[in-house]
Amino acid sequence: MTVLKHIKTGPFYAYHIGAGVIYFLSIAPRFFLTQVPRNLTPQFKDIYSSFVLSSQMSVLFVFIVGGLLILAMALKKERFVALPAKGIYHTIGAGVVAFIAMIIFNPFHLTNLTHTFEISLSKHAESWRQVNEWKPAFDFMDKTTSTPNPVGDQEAFGVLCILMGAVLLVWLVAYFSRPRPTQRKGRRPSKNETLPTDFQWPKINLAIIVLSFLTIYMAIRSRRFIAIAGLVACPVIALLIFQGWQMITARRQWKKNGILNATTLSPTLQNGLRIGIALAVLALSIIWGDKYKRVYLDPWPTDDRYNSVFMRMTASHLKPFEVSEFINDNQISGRVFNYWTEGGAVAFGQTPDPKTGQTPLKLFMDGRAQAAYDHSIFRLWQTIHAGGPIAMKAKRGNGRISPEQMKEVGNWINDQLNNYDTWVVLMPKPQMNSTLMRALKQTPNWKTAYLDSTQHLLVNIETPQGRELIDKILENKAVFPDAYSKNMTTLTVILENKNRERFNDLYPLTKAAFDEYPFPAAAIAMTRLSKMPALKPQIAADLQAYLDDFVQRQDDYRKQGGYFHRLASAEVAAGFLSRFHPEEKKELEELAATFRKNWKSLNSRYIW
Repeated sequence: MTVLKHIKTGPFYAYHIGAGVIYFLSIAPRFFLTQVPRNLTPQFKDIYSSFVLSSQMSVLFVFIVGGLLILAMALKKERFVALPAKGIYHTIGAGVVAFIAMIIFNPFHLTNLTHTFEISLSKHAESWRQVNEWKPAFDFMDKTTSTPNPVGDQEAFGVLCILMGAVLLVWLVAYFSRPRPTQRKGRRPSKNETLPTDFQWPKINLAIIVLSFLTIYMAIRSRRFIAIAGLVACPVIALLIFQGWQMITARRQWKKNGILNATTLSPTLQNGLRIGIALAVLALSIIWGDKYKRVYLDPWPTDDRYNSVFMRMTASHLKPFEVSEFINDNQISGRVFNYWTEGGAVAFGQTPDPKTGQTPLKLFMDGRAQAAYDHSIFRLWQTIHAGGPIAMKAKRGNGRISPEQMKEVGNWINDQLNNYDTWVVLMPKPQMNSTLMRALKQTPNWKTAYLDSTQHLLVNIETPQGRELIDKILENKAVFPDAYSKNMTTLTVILENKNRERFNDLYPLTKAAFDEYPFPAAAIAMTRLSKMPALKPQIAADLQAYLDDFVQRQDDYRKQGGYFHRLASAEVAAGFLSRFHPEEKKELEELAATFRKNWKSLNSRYIW
């Protein structure tokens, strides 16, 4: 249009910017003032709101960035930093070589790329982003949960976003406040007069600005990129602050003395600034070094076995280490319905076939499902895990599943697992109260075959493999990785299968498990055994002895690994004894509340 009608660049870009703003404002009320459908349950309302908010943020970001790019295009090319042709060719060549090398040498070839696009840009991207690291950077953007996301630091990232926006705004104001020759006092400059070359006015480095904004946007959409955004954006912020200072002081000198030159600090101020920066770095090093020692090197209250720096940083102490040994030692094969984010760990922990390389126990779903599974399979996994249409209908009603409905849900899940020849279910501890696990526990043919502090494995005893494994456990022929898992599993199998021949072993097994590791699960198992009148006095005495010992040696236990387990077990013991000793109920309840408060306080100190 500019060529044909000879329109000047100013009106041309003004027209496009104005038209874009008018179009955006015309669709904004419909897009940003959407109403949530009334027939949705609170849970699905939150999911719907989260999806809408994510889409709104994307549209707003694209509009702002697009407007800035149009403004940049309206400027003369001399105002931009231009890469030499040689540098562009080298960059393209390096990119092509890296791309080809990735395809040739990576055993998954293009999967690493397609996985990223599938989870970021595909039509099913929102559905795939169910794990913490793929969720938005700020908790208020995620309506699917009310608990804080442990991945990334949203407060620090929020400060980074605000700082980036403020610094860029000041930089733009300073940049477009560039003095003109007409501002010289005393005379009117000629048309061809230019500014003196005392100071070179900074140019716009569009590449680094766009790159920093892109990484910030990536981090806002998925908090796993917060660290990358910090590494990319912070140097850009420092550069913009430095250039902004130069431009502001140069303009001030021009206005005051007619000299276009940036103000430099005096040697005294420069030395003072260097000393201040050095002291700040030293202070932060001491503070963060002390925190690093406390979180990653000191005895870890969360776990006393898997407590390396790697385990703490990645929370890998919860991975299925022991249960993988149990699967290998007892030669369990077939197909397992696993929690999808732990699929890789379950497969990695197994001993593969030496000829084919395949694992004996095939996964229903893998953690990298976006790269290996069709979305329909993931939806199938989600449906089974959620309890199917019966559970979904109940949750849409009053939000609860009645005991009768739970039995129906269990039967439906059982039918689905049978259809896919799945006789094993393995879930991590956080999923113990999921609809899937609660329903299967009420289904007669699904029984516990392994239980420890992090994993729970169920088997279908209507299958030959399941029945054989349960019999081996009852006959003490099954192989376990440690005494704790053996005792906890065996006592649970005895109770679930109502094996009266071994009822006399229940208390010794429970006591042995609690003595081996004072995990709260073992303490809870002891309180449940107290329903047997003959065992109640002995269990009360055991828990009283444990509580007295913990209160007396609490300071010593605090310095040891696994303190949180002891603290939680002490809370269980105090709660149980408050019911066993009514005369001391108030004191014991206050003691349990103190333990719970201490756990919350200490837990925040051991999170980076």
